Amino acid sequence: PAAKHLAQIALAENNLELALNMAQTGVEALPEDARAYHTLGLVLAQRDNYDSAAQAFEQAVALDPTNAEAKRALDSARQEQALH
Repeated sequence: PAAKHLAQIALAENNLELALNMAQTGVEALPEDARAYHTLGLVLAQRDNYDSAAQAFEQAVALDPTNAEAKRALDSARQEQALH
């Protein structure tokens, strides 16, 4: 709901602290929502926190194995992990 959308807006505006707070709120409010975890992963990746981003993307894929976007994001986060 609202927290997830606010996180996406804050991320688009490069307000990473607000985006992280809203993404975490979204996951807490909707722990079974793959999209909430995907949003959290995007924010964490933008903050260069690739380990936590990969975990969030893994959860998104676990909740929705058909989510190709989350799978691509997970692959990307794992590649960044390998580089850092």
